[in-house]
Amino acid sequence: MQVLCQPQGICSWNYELRAERWQGTAEFNWLREEGELVIDGKRYDICKHGMMSGRWTLETPGMVLCEAIKENAFSRTVQIKTGETQSTLHAASMFGRSMVLEHPAGHLTLSPVHAFTRRAIIEGDEAGAELVGFTFWLTALTWRRAAQNSNSAT
Repeated sequence: MQVLCQPQGICSWNYELRAERWQGTAEFNWLREEGELVIDGKRYDICKHGMMSGRWTLETPGMVLCEAIKENAFSRTVQIKTGETQSTLHAASMFGRSMVLEHPAGHLTLSPVHAFTRRAIIEGDEAGAELVGFTFWLTALTWRRAAQNSNSAT
């Protein structure tokens, strides 16, 4: 499986996602750590549960599809539950931006195309579009936080 992730603009954190079997968008609410996914025209809300919480859900009206929990504010590891299935999103290394999703059918690597871009690629074993999109949104959130922290330090 391969998904190309292209920012919607030069300074945008919103993305176009293109896979062989589906396409969509991943968008951020600029005021809060929430947003939405649209996959093949179907809209999903990404909700954060509390300002200091490390819990997000991927929802359609009346139903939670995925739940992500980041238990430690200082790590880049997130547990993702989809129904009865448990997956783990974690940093590929201590220093890089690449992330790895370990899911029941295998793993996916989410990586920037190169060091000086927001463009990204997802490669690995097949997983559902909703899980892949939600995982990418969480990864882009991690990158966005890091960029905001480095900008505020100067």
